[in-house]
Amino acid sequence: MDLDVLPYLSSAILVATTATIVLAFLSYLVFRLRERKRRVSRSDELVFFRRYYPEAEPAEPEVDNG
Repeated sequence: MDLDVLPYLSSAILVATTATIVLAFLSYLVFRLRERKRRVSRSDELVFFRRYYPEAEPAEPEVDNG
């Protein structure tokens, strides 16, 4: 690899890393704003998942060791 290419590659890596960090920060801000709006418009009821209890344990398969 020619040494003249290395500054361009390092600049491209730096720009890609910086852009990734900036986009991650902006997406986090948008997420927080959306959650704040959703929390205001949502009713005050708390919604929880109900735990699932199977009615019966499945039978274990028989193993033929013979």
